[in-house]
This record gives sequence, structure tokens and C-alpha cells, in this order.
Amino acid sequence: MEHNQDKALKQAADKLRSSHVDEVCLRCGVGKTNKGLKIEYFNKKYEISLPSVTFTPSSLSVVSRLLILHYLTSNGKKEMSEEFVGFRDLPGGMFYYSAYRKQGPERIVKAFRDEPKKIYSAAKLFGGEKARFGDASVKFKVLPHIDVMIVLYHADEEFPEEAYVLFKNNIINFLSLKDISMLTGEIAGRLTK
Repeated sequence: MEHNQDKALKQAADKLRSSHVDEVCLRCGVGKTNKGLKIEYFNKKYEISLPSVTFTPSSLSVVSRLLILHYLTSNGKKEMSEEFVGFRDLPGGMFYYSAYRKQGPERIVKAFRDEPKKIYSAAKLFGGEKARFGDASVKFKVLPHIDVMIVLYHADEEFPEEAYVLFKNNIINFLSLKDISMLTGEIAGRLTK
């Protein structure tokens, strides 16, 4: 798997090198510096030097760097929608749903099962704000055009506890389903640390 990620990182870096920087900035809502690009990811600022495609600070995981590069090299349309949708509602989402559930929602449920409201302080660490859905919910910006909402429900007599990870429906313009599943894993990892 590590070899596949390194290969995917190299391909994405090559694609970014061959992209027109001004178009990337306009399409993805990122800034331009004299060394390359600047971007916010989970409420933290990063610079990407070009043509080396190195990140500063360099503390990002391989998965995070890959997600950012895929976002920057997408053919994304800036269509902004106020509608949040679940993973299954995205085109082809049913096909990857079980892998997605394991990477994100199941880990979130396990972490906040006993105290769902603890998600507020966890999400605040990366710019999350309280939302008004379910028993506890937060929303936050992952990348300039990618907004996410987490909605938690307590267990009751009829249903077990549940976590829903919702995305603005334009996310599919910027990330593939596999990337969205990996992103959900990154979100779960950050919330549960």
C-alpha cells in the first residue's frame, strides 16, 4: 500500500507541476506565492513550493499530501451548494460504502459513543463549529471548497448510536470517491486523537 501511495503522490506532483498555477488558484480557491501555492487544510496554512512540490510545514501525512494534490489537480467546478449529502448519495457512493464506513463513521461512533458532545472540543481544534443537527454535530472546512459536517445520534430503544459524515455535494468535483473515503479516515483520526 505504501508503494501505491508513493506512486500516486509522484503522479499527482507531476500533474501539479504541469498545471497552470493561476488556473489552479482560481479553480481551487488557493493563493499564489513567489515560491508556489498557499492553501488551508483543516484550518492550518501550508505552502507548496514549486516545482519541487514540497510542503511547509512538512508534518503532513502521505494521505494528507495526496488529498491536497488531488484537490489541486482536479477539474473541479466551483459550484457552491448549501446542500450536504451523505457518501451513499454521491455518484457511485454505494460501491465504496462499506470501506468508507470502516474508515470514518464507525471510528467516530466508537470514539464519541459515551459522550457525543465531546466532539465539539475535538472539532474546535481544527476550526470546527457547532451545528444544529442530531444529538451533537459540527461543521468545518477541510479545503477551500470542501465543507464537511459530522452528525451524531445517541442510541435509543429502536436504533443504535450513529455518526453521519456529510459533504457539500460539490465535493465530487474535487475528489474521487476513494479520496473522499480516505478524507473521512483523516477526519476520524483527527477527531479521535
